[in-house]
Amino acid sequence: MRNKAKHLLGTNLFGEAVQAKDAGGLAQKFIVPPFTILDARQGPWQERKRAWVALGIEGSKGRGEGGNVYGPDPMRGGVSWFQEAKEDGVVAGTSMFDPVLCELVYRWFCPPGGRVLDPFAGESTTLYVAAKLRRDYIGIELNPDYARLSKERY
Repeated sequence: MRNKAKHLLGTNLFGEAVQAKDAGGLAQKFIVPPFTILDARQGPWQERKRAWVALGIEGSKGRGEGGNVYGPDPMRGGVSWFQEAKEDGVVAGTSMFDPVLCELVYRWFCPPGGRVLDPFAGESTTLYVAAKLRRDYIGIELNPDYARLSKERY
């Protein structure tokens, strides 16, 4: 049985080509050709996501109860009118950036050896994927808890 975490479709983590059954020009280069309808619920997407998770992405770690690491919405200085907060003022709403979507965007729009800029780094799925795909990475995060978690992980 092949190690799914070691071999992601398109190229493995060392940049070596892994041939898919129907690998044509664009599919071979981009995994899913640009201008394609993306369906994250289907088997190939989910299989690839499981492979990324097996490599060590920890998107839910550090979010605390309610899915949030901070408290009241820091960008608005309190509870916003369109989000319901719990009694303690915590506004839930963070989510893990899908590593497959992240990978596709990098392959489509960032050449190998290019640089990724993430102005909302969060728990740094983007950093992890960029490193595995051999892209430079600049992440900006205002929340010191997320910044600390990223430094500890990567």
